Amino acid sequence: LGRVWFDLFIPEAWKGRVREVFRRGFDGGGLERHFENEVRTKAGEPLLVRWNNTLRRSPRGVITGILALGEDITTQNERELRLQEDADRKARGLERARGIQRGLVPRVLPSLATVDLAAWYLPSEELGGDFFDVRRSGSRVAITMADCTGHGLEAGIYATLLKAVSDRHQGFLLGGTPDRFLERVNA
Repeated sequence: LGRVWFDLFIPEAWKGRVREVFRRGFDGGGLERHFENEVRTKAGEPLLVRWNNTLRRSPRGVITGILALGEDITTQNERELRLQEDADRKARGLERARGIQRGLVPRVLPSLATVDLAAWYLPSEELGGDFFDVRRSGSRVAITMADCTGHGLEAGIYATLLKAVSDRHQGFLLGGTPDRFLERVNA
């Protein structure tokens, strides 16, 4: 070619780092056996290449060159980035769902003269299908507990829906008609 390979195929942002890898190898300071960097094709397209590097030595042990075998990992890297973005998005959604679920249980329990109330809620998985509620109106106390079938996201969704329906009809419990409450919740 008559031109320096680094100048033709290594993008400006990578030149210093790639030259340093080669310099350390030739100086005997240790060659990075595995290294990834971007290169440009003849058409100017970027590729991410994983290099497997080996020092070449003369019979007397003098370093004479570096043998570098490169593998195009552009597509693999793009897939890994998409998978990571997807996992991050799901983790953020799950954290939002946990926040919603924490809102299904009361932060403060009503104070009763004759009974001490205490509660602790800990789902067995990322999300649970359970909730409880304690409400007071005058001398009446309504305690609602629910356990939706299963665990995880699906059970968490059912628990959220059931909590919304239950909240809407709490007046029946506090009014002394639990049968009407159950009719409405199960309708």
